[in-house]
Amino acid sequence: MSDRFIRERECREISGLSRTTRWRLERKGKFPRRRKLSDNAVGWLFSELMAWVNERSTCQASPNVGATTKAVTASADEKLAAPAIPAPNQHERKPHDGAEPARRPVTFKG
Repeated sequence: MSDRFIRERECREISGLSRTTRWRLERKGKFPRRRKLSDNAVGWLFSELMAWVNERSTCQASPNVGATTKAVTASADEKLAAPAIPAPNQHERKPHDGAEPARRPVTFKG
């Protein structure tokens, strides 16, 4: 199979990374370089992107995967058990204490 260029949308779908994240990684040399296809178009070589994906999937496997998974699961369970209480909105009405605020009388001109 001959190599082909892939464009932004497909690169995002394959890598799972946003455009900005890919750009940062590319500058650090940790993501395949984009190629200029025309004045207004860039693309990535499919083979280079797939090599990057395969490299990441083999690097992710480590002996401590089980421990990491347990820690992540535990923190996720804690988040589910204790729902976050939203910060009070400044524009919400305060609880009524029973006293009516003083009101100006309404006058009609007519």
